[in-house]
Amino acid sequence: RAVLRILIADDDLLFQNRLTAILNQHPERYQVSAQVNDGQTAMRRLEELSPDVLLLDMEMPRASGVQVARFAGQLKRKPSILALSNYDSYEYVRPLLRMGAVDYLLKHELSPSLLLEKLEGIAQQRQKEQQLSRQSMEMSLMSRRNFLHRLLEEGQGPPEAPLPAVWEEFQPGPHAVVCMQLVNFLL
Repeated sequence: RAVLRILIADDDLLFQNRLTAILNQHPERYQVSAQVNDGQTAMRRLEELSPDVLLLDMEMPRASGVQVARFAGQLKRKPSILALSNYDSYEYVRPLLRMGAVDYLLKHELSPSLLLEKLEGIAQQRQKEQQLSRQSMEMSLMSRRNFLHRLLEEGQGPPEAPLPAVWEEFQPGPHAVVCMQLVNFLL
């Protein structure tokens, strides 16, 4: 189990410290990468640190939680977002959920067990996504290998992916297509 790196973005310093204290009790599982108290700093730290999880308050100075979530959604390495709110209304946090937050916590109902339960759910989801990504990459690699093998052994691509235009252009030298495929494969 990998350690989850967490960025806490909330303008309430006491609440930040409470979250950090809970997470610091489990250093084998959670690492607080940074604590910030405004939206612009949150965006800067997201770029610098690439955390796994962003604990994000709805309302902060200099940029709202929705603005930060929008920014986070554009990053190459997107964090999982857990929204934090003082308001019981689902409608209030809906914009943040639409921007990609996986769930939300009400600050006044926060307990260590609830926080850890939500984070564990995020960790499991991220692990599944990483596993699917690895499997997809492996399948793509196997497909390319099979394609190249068929080109080398039989001088043609698989029937489900014929290359008539390319084949005609390089006739009678199919080695050119093999070279193109090797370059493509290596890239």
